[in-house]
Amino acid sequence: MNCPLCHKILLEIDALPSDGCTVLNPIDYICQTRVKFEGKVSEPHYEHRYGEPIKIVLPPYRIITHNGNTSISVADPGNYDGTHNFKRTVFKHVITIPELHFDTPENILKRINLLITFS
Repeated sequence: MNCPLCHKILLEIDALPSDGCTVLNPIDYICQTRVKFEGKVSEPHYEHRYGEPIKIVLPPYRIITHNGNTSISVADPGNYDGTHNFKRTVFKHVITIPELHFDTPENILKRINLLITFS
């Protein structure tokens, strides 16, 4: 399976099935491309974990798609969650829209900027 954004082969990781899971061997899919903000922790730019929403990180945005809706958040510069050496960027919710379809990262960013401008 390939990443819908960069078309690299996704890493397949065995998921931990939850109680009542009906899937024999659930798999998590994570892109090899990593995004690093000002904090010290990097994140995959595409992530789909079993039973969870799809998460896309295109700086400065985090896009979460679940149940036909897409939630867009923007990185809050200088604000980090965590202590010591492991700091994760904090995101601020901006807008929720109907499901955003995959395209090139540049086109997704253009759409998001237009949506935010006119909302």
